[in-house]
Amino acid sequence: MRRWENMRKAAVRGLLLPVVAVAALALTGCGGGVPTAPLVPPPGFIYTDYKAPMDIDFSDQGQPTPAVDGRLGQAQANYFYVPFTYGLLSFAWGDASIESASRDGKIQKVHYADYESMNILGIYSQFKTNVHGE
Repeated sequence: MRRWENMRKAAVRGLLLPVVAVAALALTGCGGGVPTAPLVPPPGFIYTDYKAPMDIDFSDQGQPTPAVDGRLGQAQANYFYVPFTYGLLSFAWGDASIESASRDGKIQKVHYADYESMNILGIYSQFKTNVHGE
């Protein structure tokens, strides 16, 4: 009986480190390349499509954001995942950075940015960065 108790305690100690490591990574935002933002709507299983802000502070040092002259820059990245019997294949392409979206819209001063995310069955994902400014 005592031997089983010692084995159980050793197994619990062996699982403690990986659980703590995963929790620490999740709390620090190291999600393994998964984009996150202050507001992330809940995902759908079959199809998800949403738009959300990248930041919740739309002011510059307490002043209201100036009116935008209608310029919009967009940048997009795509991800394709194919599970199969012996592993997986995944492909990602595109540049969804704020810099790329600013170049696209010829924006010199960025006022705010938001994003659009679309996912179909976890196989195809599309991420767009929208930059608004002058």
